[in-house]
Amino acid sequence: MKIERFDEIYLRYYRLSLKVAYSVVHDVELAQDICQEVFITMFFKLDEIDEEFAKAWILSYSRRIAVDFCRKSYHKHEVISGLDANENGSGIWTGDPEDLVVRKELCRKKLRVFYSLKQRNEVWYELIRRVSVNEENPVSVASDYGISVAYLRTQISRARHWMAEELRRQGND
Repeated sequence: MKIERFDEIYLRYYRLSLKVAYSVVHDVELAQDICQEVFITMFFKLDEIDEEFAKAWILSYSRRIAVDFCRKSYHKHEVISGLDANENGSGIWTGDPEDLVVRKELCRKKLRVFYSLKQRNEVWYELIRRVSVNEENPVSVASDYGISVAYLRTQISRARHWMAEELRRQGND
């Protein structure tokens, strides 16, 4: 039920989110990354978002994430290269329905890998969920676990590396 509701909202508002992000960052690839982050966050908060306010939530969150991205441009933004590219390798959505199906399937694969992370290492899963998805302060998350912020970042980096490898492995299967 939740996935069907998410799919419906995604199909309805993906282009709108992409347009809002692009209007701020003026880069198609960055706008796609921002849009992906918006919908991943929305997936985890779907139960908290009233359906009649989904469009407003997506618009405001897309803009906020894009503005934050511009403000924090000095930070390194991790992207799994090569996985978001369409058939011609550009990574730009052409508007072709087949391209949308490919992108949607990739999003589902990423969600499955994220959920399989919980089976692999529940601490990694919780750290990424709290810091990256819920956008909690890394200092407070580290103190909750009784670890340093540097160690927290190391664990998140290892988890992301494992997820990237798992996506590559699934892509080769």
